[in-house]
Amino acid sequence: MPEDYAVKIVRVIDGDSVKVRLPSGEERSVRMYGIDAPETAQRRGDSSTRQLQKILGSGRDWRLHVLDEDHYQRLVGLIYREDAESAYRNHDGTGILSANHEMVRTGWAHWYEEYGDKIGEFQNLERYAKKERLGVWQDDDILYPWDFRKRRREQGKQPKQIGWVEAISMIFGAFFGRKGLFTVLMQASGSSGGSRRRRKSTLERALTGSTRKRRRRKKWY
Repeated sequence: MPEDYAVKIVRVIDGDSVKVRLPSGEERSVRMYGIDAPETAQRRGDSSTRQLQKILGSGRDWRLHVLDEDHYQRLVGLIYREDAESAYRNHDGTGILSANHEMVRTGWAHWYEEYGDKIGEFQNLERYAKKERLGVWQDDDILYPWDFRKRRREQGKQPKQIGWVEAISMIFGAFFGRKGLFTVLMQASGSSGGSRRRRKSTLERALTGSTRKRRRRKKWY
């Protein structure tokens, strides 16, 4: 579905996503093709966003070359300068082929090889950024955004961890009602003013069942 529009940049969402206004006046979210920037929650995520804001806020007019639409209904494409010949013009490593390419060249986005192999230059530009230690490549321990998201998903699937105190309380609570044996034990052992006999009777009642029921007197009518 290749389409090409003159667009206005409404907002930069993060280092690889923006919102644009199409000529029809409709506003659409755009996932920038071929790149993957650090997530906002990651280290360097804010810096990546600021870099894209700097590029797109340069006062130039921009075009969007749409290549696809993802399952979030975002347009997927290249954002390139209005005064460029096309989104695919030859790149000598010094100018901007597209904002997508410039994010990789300056080191603030990774080449997303899995979803960005249809258009060249990304690999060469990333190689240059690595060599010059630009942007995210300043760090020795690189966590790629796709690995970061995978780790977050796996953590979300793990069962909630609870403490041993809470676990014991929950187990005995199932047998001894809402209050729970653990609460009774804590109250019994923690009361400083009560006698030992009173604490003992509290424990006995908890272990043998509920407190003695009062015998109801029959009412005669």
